[in-house]
Amino acid sequence: MIHSSPQLAAALDRLFPFVDGPDDLPLVPRLLEERGGEFCVATRHDPQMVAAVCRHGYMPMSEDSTGLDLLLIKSHRSRCVLDPSSVHVSKSTRRRSSGLDIRVDSAFIECLGRIVRHHRDRWLSRSLREALRSLHRTPMNGVAARSVEVYARGELIAGEIGYTCGRAYTSLSGFYAVSGAGSVQLACLGRLLARAGFALWDLGMEIDYKIRLGARLVERSRFLSEYRTACAEPTPSIQLRASCEELLER
Repeated sequence: MIHSSPQLAAALDRLFPFVDGPDDLPLVPRLLEERGGEFCVATRHDPQMVAAVCRHGYMPMSEDSTGLDLLLIKSHRSRCVLDPSSVHVSKSTRRRSSGLDIRVDSAFIECLGRIVRHHRDRWLSRSLREALRSLHRTPMNGVAARSVEVYARGELIAGEIGYTCGRAYTSLSGFYAVSGAGSVQLACLGRLLARAGFALWDLGMEIDYKIRLGARLVERSRFLSEYRTACAEPTPSIQLRASCEELLER
């Protein structure tokens, strides 16, 4: 963790609103409205800080390309949100699900490593990865980091990492090694979340495939209200393994 000297805090605040610790997180929406952005910045990236960011309904990201290991706290102007019970499943996704199975939390470390190698951006810095690994081992403040994997004959071919907080699940990032496997993973995850009784699936920024999946766009203040309502409820238990083909049957 970088020591937040007044000079460093002031320098960072010229880029994004600076957040010193968990006690400052309720200020994030107001700070972003005043500055017209989507990011705040912090030098703390320990599990307690990351869990608090998640609990408040913000998305933890990171930046280390400048030599400073920073936590970026993202609160989107509009967020993609999906009711798990209304996931759209295409015919092609159903066809591709044959012979595949989905597992939850079976290979968090491997899934995280595959995601880092799959993407060229650097938003999952080493420090944020360490915090997420810690929150996978030991949930904190109601936040648990999770992994969701799709296998073909025992081979990991797609997956994602995310986190649960109450009856909300947030997707962070994923990878696929076989064409169409990512779509199967998302559709099956939606079915698992619906079966378990999750109320809200947070998909982050708007991307076309999320809209095709059935997501709606929700502006910041409404999203934060819906998210915090879901987080206040007990976290349901997710089925840890299932046949993708059976999950996606009509």
